Amino acid sequence: MGIVVCVSMLIGLLGFMPMPWRENQGNSVPAQSILGRIQSVAPLLLAIMGAWNALWYGLRNLGSFWGNAGLLTGLIMMMAAVLLNKANTGSLLALIYRVLNPLRVLVFVALLASFLLYLVTLIQLNLGYPIIR
Repeated sequence: MGIVVCVSMLIGLLGFMPMPWRENQGNSVPAQSILGRIQSVAPLLLAIMGAWNALWYGLRNLGSFWGNAGLLTGLIMMMAAVLLNKANTGSLLALIYRVLNPLRVLVFVALLASFLLYLVTLIQLNLGYPIIR
């Protein structure tokens, strides 16, 4: 499941990228770019995987390093999902967005650090090196 969470964080990081261009696939109607599709899927993916990481894994394994890391990274993923959500129509969601928007860079850096933690650990596991327990 760590691979799925890591890929979700990567998609979330790509969702923070600006998208000033569109791909044109030979017809007169410009098609939505790959980055545009990622930006539309990233909030939902981050919210679902962040909730799983924080509420399912993190809270069930509190006290261990990966339980605490799961709780923290899950909360970061859910904050990033709110920031990437373009709709912000609900009153509670709009309020949370207004609170988190000044912390946008901090949430991005925290998501990047979380991604790197998971990525390095997955690489260490595949190479047979010891990991943080």
